[in-house]
Amino acid sequence: MNFSKEEYKSRLKKVQASMQEKGIELLISQDPSNMNYLTGYDAWSFYYAQCVIVHVNADEPICLVEMIVRSLVDYPDEVSINETSGESIMILEITVSPEDVGKVIGKEGRIANAIRTVVKAAAAKLDKKVTVEILTQK
Repeated sequence: MNFSKEEYKSRLKKVQASMQEKGIELLISQDPSNMNYLTGYDAWSFYYAQCVIVHVNADEPICLVEMIVRSLVDYPDEVSINETSGESIMILEITVSPEDVGKVIGKEGRIANAIRTVVKAAAAKLDKKVTVEILTQK
């Protein structure tokens, strides 16, 4: 995060106050600049499905791909997502605890393939190539 925890909380409270004022209960943002403002997540990419979800009364915003992966694992605090750009492809690296790799891959790779399907569907709409890799922490 490129700013302090206090700045983070201040930004979130400003957004939530504006939401409350306008009668908005749930905000879903797909804009990388808004996601960066709210969370510090540097996702300057339109290559895969990503968004931040803010509830007017929640303590934290939610990043969709990260939320999906965190909901599958026993050690959600060890989940991280990193983007790497190659010459002709975007690589989305999902890193999880060694104990959680099987939960993210799933039986016969079904869960990993479902995650890849969502990511590739969004990328195809933008005529981009993307791959998803599941890594373990060392």
